[in-house]
Amino acid sequence: MAGLLLLALAACAAPPPAGDAEAAAEFAAVNDPMEPTNRALYRVNSAFDQALLGPLATGYRRVLPAPARNGIRNALRNASSPVDFANHLLQGKPCRAGDTLLRLVINSTFGLAGLIDVAKRMGIPARKTDFGLTLGVWGVPPGPYLYLPLLSTSSVRDLAGSGFDLAADPWSWVASGKVLDSADWGRLGMYTVDTSERWLDQVREIDRTSLDPYVTYRSMYRQYRAYAVEQARDADRGVVCGKAP
Repeated sequence: MAGLLLLALAACAAPPPAGDAEAAAEFAAVNDPMEPTNRALYRVNSAFDQALLGPLATGYRRVLPAPARNGIRNALRNASSPVDFANHLLQGKPCRAGDTLLRLVINSTFGLAGLIDVAKRMGIPARKTDFGLTLGVWGVPPGPYLYLPLLSTSSVRDLAGSGFDLAADPWSWVASGKVLDSADWGRLGMYTVDTSERWLDQVREIDRTSLDPYVTYRSMYRQYRAYAVEQARDADRGVVCGKAP
């Protein structure tokens, strides 16, 4: 089913004539053949954010002081380390994979299950990655832009990558039974609230100042992911394991 969806989306993206360099560059930057549907979903997400996620993130910020929020963010990052480790290996980056594994061991023990980022204080920085970036490292293009319910900005490549990351997450292997299922959903809920709080000010500023926030988000996402792919490709070049580049 997912493969058929990817093929259908790819077929929607009709590239401009090869001789039109300017049009080709614009197409590559935008590549949004599903724009009417994406915009409709963006409006739904915006309404949901304003009605629920925005107030929830605001309340979360008011109730919990910054050190407590940072601790939760550290624990969430630590919980995702196994997926980061697998992707660093798949990208052919053993140095980053080793650092990620070392961070997981140190923070899970001395950092109280990741609440305290002890590894960072030791000079071992967090290097977040995902399978969408792994595909990008190996030359898979992002494909058409997508705006997804609840998940927000994405692309065909990154949507496929998120499926791998979900399957590779050890939490998805052990989460069976009411207690573990509740813990897994609780982690997802905390990640959603934490992400909303982290981007709360930037989202409000874009919504307030941008003539077309949808276009702004699309452009930002495309540029950020292209930059992240280049950074992943260049990883481990001249880097000493265990030290920030």
